Amino acid sequence: MKEQDFTKNLIEFAEKVKKDKTICIAISNTEKYDITIEIFLSALLKIQKLKGVYVSLNKEYEVMEKRLKSMGIDTSQLYFINGINKTAENTANATHHIFLSSFQSLTEISLAITNVINSGEFDFLFLDSLSTLLIYNDSKTIEMFCHYLINKLRHHQLGGIILCVKEDKETEKLIPIISQFCDDRIEVEAFF
Repeated sequence: MKEQDFTKNLIEFAEKVKKDKTICIAISNTEKYDITIEIFLSALLKIQKLKGVYVSLNKEYEVMEKRLKSMGIDTSQLYFINGINKTAENTANATHHIFLSSFQSLTEISLAITNVINSGEFDFLFLDSLSTLLIYNDSKTIEMFCHYLINKLRHHQLGGIILCVKEDKETEKLIPIISQFCDDRIEVEAFF
């Protein structure tokens, strides 16, 4: 029952993204991380028929694309910015994805996001995940990056989801700060 409530809430949230360009921080635990991504993207792409940018710092582009296609999601409506496995081979045929040389560089991530959203083709951005950025950057830097990113999304009138996996004290301290910049906060654990 709780998973149905979660799905219902995310469908309602997806409606807000479409209508109001809502930006939220979604807080998940490690166990519900994959299902959280799948339900969010399904609600945004499949149900609301939105186009989005997926910034993946945890999963390879090919793995995510295959998984989403198996769920019946049209991945042509999603542009991937991938921080994993950049090689000459996988960048040669890049049409709806780009590879970062390093997801450790917030400047490179910012430039990639800016280049993609400046096209005006997208409705939302999904960042996976804030927790990964904390591995290589201090919390103050991540706070400033998120503030910059959220302002950029608002300027371009895009909705946004910043996924955060609650796994350590540093992440837990950052969540309330980032939540202040967002329109909404979704605690995934409350639904399972």
